[in-house]
Amino acid sequence: MLAFDAGMSQVLLVFRRDGSSNDKHVPDGLIPGHRGDGPAHMAFHISIRDYDDWRAEFGRQGIPILSELTFPAGGRSLHVNDPAGNVVVLATPGHCRSF
Repeated sequence: MLAFDAGMSQVLLVFRRDGSSNDKHVPDGLIPGHRGDGPAHMAFHISIRDYDDWRAEFGRQGIPILSELTFPAGGRSLHVNDPAGNVVVLATPGHCRSF
């Protein structure tokens, strides 16, 4: 596993394909196993103020938007594929109860 600093309060965890299917005991508890044998799905927090700028930049770069959602609490999200086929989500506050 690799961990990358992805902003002031975010971390991106990257797991080796098929390398995390078993539970892992760590000093603070248990990390449940999960499979990584298909395309990954990762999300990054963005400000609602930056949402339209990101949308426009994807258009300028020729990156198709797979999905765009607006949630009941007011959050919005953009879904795109990275070059490897992984789903990358940019989500604003209010897209889920805990965020």
